[in-house]
Amino acid sequence: MLAWMFTDERWSSVRRFLYAGTVWGVLALAYEGLVAAQRAWPSLLADLPWASHGRVVAVAADLWVFGLLSHLLVGTALRVVGQGDREGLWSEPLANLALWLWTAAQLLSWWWLSAGWTRGRLFAEAPWPVDLLRLAGALLLYWVVRSTLARAPRRDPALALVASGFAGLPLVLVLGKGLFWPFDNPYSGVLDALSQAFLQAGLLWLWAVPVAGGVTLYVLSALTGRPGLSQGLGFAAVVGLASFGALAGPGQFVWGPVPFWVQTVGAVACGLLVLPVATLVTGAVRSLEGQWRILGDHPGVAFTVAGWLALLGGVVAQAVASLAGPSRMVSMSLWEEAVRLLLVGGCGAVAVGCAYLLLPHALGRALASRGLAWRHLWLGVAGWTLAVSSLMVAGLSQGAVWATGTVPFAHALQAVRPLVALSFTGLLAAWMGHAVFGWNVFLTADSGQPVPAAEQELAAVAGS
Repeated sequence: MLAWMFTDERWSSVRRFLYAGTVWGVLALAYEGLVAAQRAWPSLLADLPWASHGRVVAVAADLWVFGLLSHLLVGTALRVVGQGDREGLWSEPLANLALWLWTAAQLLSWWWLSAGWTRGRLFAEAPWPVDLLRLAGALLLYWVVRSTLARAPRRDPALALVASGFAGLPLVLVLGKGLFWPFDNPYSGVLDALSQAFLQAGLLWLWAVPVAGGVTLYVLSALTGRPGLSQGLGFAAVVGLASFGALAGPGQFVWGPVPFWVQTVGAVACGLLVLPVATLVTGAVRSLEGQWRILGDHPGVAFTVAGWLALLGGVVAQAVASLAGPSRMVSMSLWEEAVRLLLVGGCGAVAVGCAYLLLPHALGRALASRGLAWRHLWLGVAGWTLAVSSLMVAGLSQGAVWATGTVPFAHALQAVRPLVALSFTGLLAAWMGHAVFGWNVFLTADSGQPVPAAEQELAAVAGS
């Protein structure tokens, strides 16, 4: 049993992370859909404590970030990092140990949050045993990535982005969740709110986006033979995400009970985040320049491009909402939920696209059905577009009504229920798409056509 769990078989950890991300993704989207359904129909499952709205929201956020996103990104990133050495990763057993730690943490988090055991902190609800398991897994993964890259040094901005993401995750967990004192919350008052904001922003900008950007640039460069970013632009993207991402959290507190200079720093950082994201999008465009037909040839590329466009749109919407004037209109409305869905959905699309592109290289089998992959793409894009656009309109409607000061709060919520129901419909379509993805992955692993060993390798063109 232990030999199977901690096998040193090449790419075993990559395959397991991809499988786990696929399964957790089905659950994450199911919970996101349930959140939207309960917003539209508040009495839905109201008599079941395990399905109460507060618990469902907490589980959905946890499953999305640490289940779907993190597992798919880790799986694709390990495959890219281990590409530069014929032996693969520095230690497959340690990477597999990280997988089992994260799996145990995810199962415990799902159980405890559903049962109502929580730390009571927004985006940091998971209890301390879960936090410690995830921190241990994150440190193991950082050590494996660092040791693998040190064994075969390469001056590639894509790999620098990946490495920065693996270095950033432990920092975000320790400072954002206060894991230097894990048994109790070491923060209080305004400092507690700021730490939660740092955690929320850090999980996206210091962890998910750098890893997604690095994997995207590496894989697209390998497919097209064109470098995406130069060394200088790659360095600028890493520094921009690290610095602006770390400071962007307080942007949500404009007009809030925090010092004005903190609000200003947060709002400016939210605006400046457009620069590194635009840089990564530019790198993807440079890799695809002159070879746009590949968008129609492979759904994984189309998924990745759609994800980066969603991320760029999300960061622009976030920057606008952090300004003093728009913030008074959309703060605490469904607009904020729409921006969250746009950002995490965009990052999720990038992760799924990279998974599609790397499945043959990780499993040694060709994708079982491109037709199913295209159906997944259209269901996902259509569903996410419907969900985000309906919530944005609902948020603007709420803000306009609240600004009058004459309409009761409950009446404003009742007026946007049809739009919230539309968002549920969109998320239901996205869930169906991810279920199709899961079936396609199963078919590929079970009966996909074997890929010759020479075609399983991929090598990117490093930036100049």
